[in-house]
Amino acid sequence: IRDRNKFDLILIDGKHTDEGLYNDLTSFFPYGKENCLIICDDLQMKDVKKSYDKFIKEVKVKEHLIWDFLSTKTQKRIQGLILR
Repeated sequence: IRDRNKFDLILIDGKHTDEGLYNDLTSFFPYGKENCLIICDDLQMKDVKKSYDKFIKEVKVKEHLIWDFLSTKTQKRIQGLILR
């Protein structure tokens, strides 16, 4: 991948399947520049969170964080933040 095809920010609205987010992260991770921020949506869903955790265990990332910024009293929306 040539550097001009790499990004500083990647947003993944993960598939709600068993391996969906994992497959998306594996596919898009190489397109992130060093220090790229990758945002993953819908970690409140069990399968999406499972995919996120699997990716974090298998791939070396600088940092990661589970962020529930968009959660309200009636709806829980959790994002995963990954620093490449």
